[in-house]
Formats: sequence, structure tokens, C-alpha cells
Amino acid sequence: MATDQYKIREPNGVNDVERALREEFRLRYIVNPQSPSDVVGTAMEPSVAEAATSKIKEHLGRHSELRVARLLLSDPQIYGTILRECRTRIPKAGPDEVKDFVVKYVTTTGAERRTDGTPPTEATTTDATPPTEATTTDATPPTEATTTAPPPPPTRGRMKGRRRRKGPGRRSGGQFKEAQDGKHVGPVTAEPDVPGSFSGGVKGWDPCAVSKLAFVNGTESFVQPTVDPTSLETARALAYVTAIGDGLGVFDAADQIRQAWLNGAAITFHDMALLDDLYCAERVRTQITRPQRMALAAMLGIEDDDLPPGTPVNTEFRTIFGRIINACLRFRQEQCECRDGSAAAESGWESASRKAAELIWEQARWNLHNKVTGIAMMQTRELSEKLRQDCILLAHPDVAQYLYVPGGNVFSALAAVHGTPGDRMVNVVAQEQAAKARDLIFSWLQGIGTFDDAVAGAIQLDATESLMTGLPPGYPALSALTA
Repeated sequence: MATDQYKIREPNGVNDVERALREEFRLRYIVNPQSPSDVVGTAMEPSVAEAATSKIKEHLGRHSELRVARLLLSDPQIYGTILRECRTRIPKAGPDEVKDFVVKYVTTTGAERRTDGTPPTEATTTDATPPTEATTTDATPPTEATTTAPPPPPTRGRMKGRRRRKGPGRRSGGQFKEAQDGKHVGPVTAEPDVPGSFSGGVKGWDPCAVSKLAFVNGTESFVQPTVDPTSLETARALAYVTAIGDGLGVFDAADQIRQAWLNGAAITFHDMALLDDLYCAERVRTQITRPQRMALAAMLGIEDDDLPPGTPVNTEFRTIFGRIINACLRFRQEQCECRDGSAAAESGWESASRKAAELIWEQARWNLHNKVTGIAMMQTRELSEKLRQDCILLAHPDVAQYLYVPGGNVFSALAAVHGTPGDRMVNVVAQEQAAKARDLIFSWLQGIGTFDDAVAGAIQLDATESLMTGLPPGYPALSALTA
């Protein structure tokens, strides 16, 4: 997706100090940076993002005092990550709400900013606001007045035959340079006329002046995994289809109804469209078989007796999913245990369980990106449609009449086909609830749902599965992705 429509141009005449300011802001407040192209279409609707971007540009154009806000938002990673945070905080935000959130985010002082990087609820004067008095804050670009911004770089003696390096800031290349305050601000290259480059074909450092190079900064992210959103969307649908279609027995029940009709059972279908579907299914006979479905589900770590021999099973994701559930349940427990102010604050964004969940979130997404590949997307689309059609068949009045059950009730049809006693139907209902709970967690992994959704899903999954097994909530065996 082209990102030009979401690009906010930086102010005219940006200097080295302002660039260092922008870099410092990104390193300090932007966690898991994403560009708009990574956010739009997954975490935020394109129409909302485009309209909000237009409103932000218009707002910044009318307020020249928001120069630093424009400076920060001109960085695609800063802007994209703020859009993602807005979608997480305000799931159904409109363009105006997105505009207000973004502007407030970049016009909030470091002292007032929460530890998670989100702006306060009240509008405040910011460290990113240009000066109006004789002094400014540490995030304000210098004007004629005295500021607290980083001082200009110290004057260095000229080396014969070479120019002095310019001020701080990030440039292309794989080396590093120190900002004026002694902090490393990211990769840079040496001046183009520095001889003796050994940086893989790009002009880089002077091998005779290595002592002046800075150490690598661990806060700079060099390797950021790029995750295909299609793999995450496919995994989410596959988990639900497998749980309902095979785990709940919808596929098997519908197939038995079709087979009974083919064998001459007295099922009278008044719906001609449904009759065509049944006849077509018999004529084509190319539907995905259960062993094929289990091979597909193995991408999520699900094992079954019908799994073809030699099929690889993604056991790593099964472990990761269990850890996600444990982290979410632990987070909820910390919230319940912490009633006083200080402890409650520690159980929020900075809690160990919350941080653990965020780390596992990255691992899970990367795992699915590498495992849910190939033909899986098309097969999952087909199975999604099969699940819809099979549920329509089981709930159809003509089938209900044949089974002597109330029409429009899939659960009644399942009980009749499978011969499930009434005292066991509670497990069938619990399985359906567990599937929906897992879907909340997968929605969070996909980047659409929030962490609160994942916590709610983990609690519901823990409760429903403990109901099915008779084990107490929190039992370790329940932390598994099951069909």
C-alpha cells in the first residue's frame, strides 16, 4: 500500500538539533515502531486513517506554533505507531478523535506522559511546543532565546585533508555517531570524502580513526520482523474453524445428513437452493477431508488421531499460546491483588506479566508468519465457507423436521446426529464458548483486538475449559490450544 497519502511533510529548515530531538523522542516513547502502511488496513480502517491524516495536516497548517508536532509526525514510524496506539485505546475512533489523540500525543511533556507513552487526559503544555517566553523546555527547538536543548557539538580540531563532521542526527549506513549529550542516536556514515571505507561498498568509517567511533546502542532496533497480516488472519480463522467444525462436530454432523439424504432418507427439502448445494457437493466430491483438515490444523500445533503420518506439527506455537494464557491470567490476578494506589500502578502497563505478554505477542506473530503459509490461506477460506453452509444445513427447518428437533438450533441438530445425551450438551456449549474466547486472543495477535480483549478471552477460556474437564481454574493442562 502506498504511504504517500499518510505522509506528513516535515517543517522547512529542519536543523541537526531538531533531528536529534525527533530521534530521541522516537527512541524514548515509540515502542515496537510501525509505519502507517503496517497499521492501515489491519489496526485501522483506511478511510479513517486517510481522513484523520488530512485533518491533522490541516490543523498543523493553521497552527504554526506546532512546528515540533509536525516535526515528530513527519517520521512515519512515529506517526504509524501513534495511529496503532489510538486504535488500541479508542477502537471505534472517528477521524476527529484520531486527530485529537495524535496531536495530544506529540504535545505532551515527558513528565506528564504515562510510562506506556500515552498522553494524559487533560490538555497540557508540552515539551514539544515552540517557545513563547525567554526559555523553553528540553524538547523545544532553539530560537533566539536561551533553551535547554542539547548544546551544539564541540569544536574539533581539523584533521589534515578532511572536513569536520557535522552535528548529530541519523544518516544512512551502518555506523553510529554520538549526539551532543553523549547519547548514541543511531546509524550514520562518515563524510563522503573520508577515505578508506570498509562498509560493504558504501562510504563509511575511516580505519585510521576508529577510536572516535561510538559503541552500538542496544536501544536501536536493527532486526525488526516483518509479519504478513494475511498469515495472522488465516491463523485466526483456522483456529475458529477447527474448534467449531471438527472440535464441535459440525462438519461430521453435516456430512452425515448429506450421506443420509444420498442413501434415500426421507428428508424433504423445500429450499431449492439448499437442494442444489447438496447435489453439487455429491457431484463434485472434492471437499477437504478430515485428514487434510487436521494437517492444516497442525500449523497451529493441534494434534489428532487422523493426522497423516509424517505431518509436521507446530508445537512451538502450542507452547507460546499456553504462555499467552498464563501471562493474561497472571495480569488479571495482579490487578485483583493490587488495591492500593502504588501497587495498582505497578500492576498496569509496567507489570511483569504485561511485559511478558507483549514479548510473547511478538513471538507468536513471528511464528505464525513462518508456519501458516502456502495453500493454507485458500484452504482456510474454503473451510470457512463450508462451516457457514454446514451450520445453515443443520439449522434448516427441513433438517429439523427430519431429526425431530426445534428448527434453527444447531446445538439440537448436533445432539440428535451424534446422539449426545442431555447431560453432556453443556460440554458442547462450553466448547463453542471456548472457541470464541480463543478468537479474542487471536484478534489481539492479529493487531485488531486489545490486550484487554486477550485477558477477557483467557479468563473465559480458563473458566469454560475447567467446566468441561472438572479441573479447577488455572490448572496447567488447560493452557493449550485444542480442537
